[in-house]
Amino acid sequence: GEILPGRVWASGEPLWISEIPDDEHLVRRTIALQHGLSSACGFPLIYEDETLGVIEFLSRQVRPSDEDFIQAMRHISHQVAVFMRRVRAEEQLRESNEALSSLISASPVAITTVNPAGEVLMWNPAAERTFGWTEAEVIGRLLPSVPKEKQEEYRLLREQVLQGQALAGIEVQRRRKDGTFIDISVSTAPIRDAEGSIVSVMAVMADITERKQADEALREAHKAIRTLLQASPAAIVTL
Repeated sequence: GEILPGRVWASGEPLWISEIPDDEHLVRRTIALQHGLSSACGFPLIYEDETLGVIEFLSRQVRPSDEDFIQAMRHISHQVAVFMRRVRAEEQLRESNEALSSLISASPVAITTVNPAGEVLMWNPAAERTFGWTEAEVIGRLLPSVPKEKQEEYRLLREQVLQGQALAGIEVQRRRKDGTFIDISVSTAPIRDAEGSIVSVMAVMADITERKQADEALREAHKAIRTLLQASPAAIVTL
């Protein structure tokens, strides 16, 4: 906050020094002298009330304050601030996209997205492991995992999401590449663009085949026990 850029940053206003004084705390005096610099001015880079930085101009001549120069530099400083904000936003977006991509790739459950026509836009590694088709085999095509007899069911579910609904824990049957059927728990949500329009549907799918088989086996065991108890000629008491 003592040297010129710091003072400009703190005040948010341009600062003009017609002749650099012999004061190292006001400007980097040693560097200025090495390059024969005599005058300095600084302009804040402001975007929507946020100071992103400071531009500092130095001259080899002692120059009085110049209002025309100040107005011109205000305009240039604003354009630089707009550019910096856009670059920062692009960097943040890229970092977010990279983090999201890593998360989707590392997910233990299948994650897919399809466009409104049902064509696959994304197919993560877990989807490959779950269904058997590679990403190259499904991108740009209709989901091969939906069997013919389930097409209408799938279309109705997709239409609900395209109308803005999110679905959670829907249990359906899907087909693997080898022709076997598996039980899937599906949760879906719409994906919107910057204007809020729904452009695709994301689905998160977990294979629950083993769980359902275990549940069915447990039900059969309970049924067998009840039958045995009812048919037993002896009294049976549980404590």
